[in-house]
Amino acid sequence: MAKKTEEAPEAPAFASDLERVCADGLGFSGLPEYRRSDKGLHPAALMRKSDDSWTQNSISPGDYPKGWILDIGDDVSKTQLVACYEQTGTTPAGKVCDMEEKETKKAYKMTMYNTSYLVRVVDARTGKTISQHKGRAASTTCPIITFFSEGDDKSKYYTEASPKDYRTFLRRYIST
Repeated sequence: MAKKTEEAPEAPAFASDLERVCADGLGFSGLPEYRRSDKGLHPAALMRKSDDSWTQNSISPGDYPKGWILDIGDDVSKTQLVACYEQTGTTPAGKVCDMEEKETKKAYKMTMYNTSYLVRVVDARTGKTISQHKGRAASTTCPIITFFSEGDDKSKYYTEASPKDYRTFLRRYIST
């Protein structure tokens, strides 16, 4: 009789591997167990949905207390939670901005849109959603600088939620 071999627990090598936690609810058995009852810090990776894929969202200094959110290049082996951020809808903000292309100095109009969003807190080990928060990001202040990728419609600007919009929600799970 052949001896049954046990598979080693699976762990992400890079933060990009955590995409499957948000996309499909598939966790990594090799990551630390999340127990909310354990006092202390429960490190999280912040993933953002863009089109049909999930990528790690970079953080700026001051967005979150040190150690809450893993930054690009941090060791993902200590991830306990994944915060999955995605826009779920848009509505016109009622504001059109006069903009100018940096290179050509050509003027153009940009319509602003408010967005609704969803942030899910997911157990990185099991892939199960622990909680979710729905919110709305609204503004009628024209942006000073905009960044567009090739193929983006620069005549539309979608207001983004900032970390302060959902930081209190995340705190309940990350810092207990």
